[in-house]
Amino acid sequence: SAPLDYAMTQNNRGNVLQALATLAEEDRAARLRQALSAYDEALRFYTPTSAPLDYAMTQNNRGNVLQALATLAEEDRAARLRQALSAYDEALRFRTPTSAPLAYATTQNNRGTVLQALATLAEEDRAARLRQALSAYDEALRFRTPTSAPLDYAMTQNNRGNVLQALATLAEEDRAARLRQALSAYDEALRFRTPTSAPLDYAMTQNNRGTVLQALATLAEEDRAARL
Repeated sequence: SAPLDYAMTQNNRGNVLQALATLAEEDRAARLRQALSAYDEALRFYTPTSAPLDYAMTQNNRGNVLQALATLAEEDRAARLRQALSAYDEALRFRTPTSAPLAYATTQNNRGTVLQALATLAEEDRAARLRQALSAYDEALRFRTPTSAPLDYAMTQNNRGNVLQALATLAEEDRAARLRQALSAYDEALRFRTPTSAPLDYAMTQNNRGTVLQALATLAEEDRAARL
């Protein structure tokens, strides 16, 4: 009777099932799988032809639930992460800088997160995946700006700092340069992640900043005592 409204409600149902999966008293695995089914059902009618931006939104949501499923012990982590990457890439066919710049940035940020996760897998090219993640975060920051979305901008800067720290562990990278770039990213995030605006996110970034300062303290050219 109403295929696009049906798809919208299935997408919304997927969102609430993802939220339920965060509750301690819920069966996390079951709720996540139900959310995935709801998104897949929505995609029967949200198609690139019928509703391209809604299709892209649902693909993005689907990527999020696939990333969450990848954290479950009983799931195939590698397979779920690759499925999530494919969902984000599919969303980006229609979430473009022109059609939906902030939504495009959100999906690029999500893509960076899944690429970082893929970099932890033994069968993946760690260096390549980390560099792809950095590119995704940099692309997100073209549209997530201090003016357009300050807290999202800060989140992506924090994520960028994390991937820069990871890149600093690679033999072929300039360790000192990457660590200093990570520190700059965390400092930039803290312009907007404040004790007032986002106290727990502020604390997380301060913790990450502490980690990179400890790493900087190991460098011969740094003032070890000052960094510590």
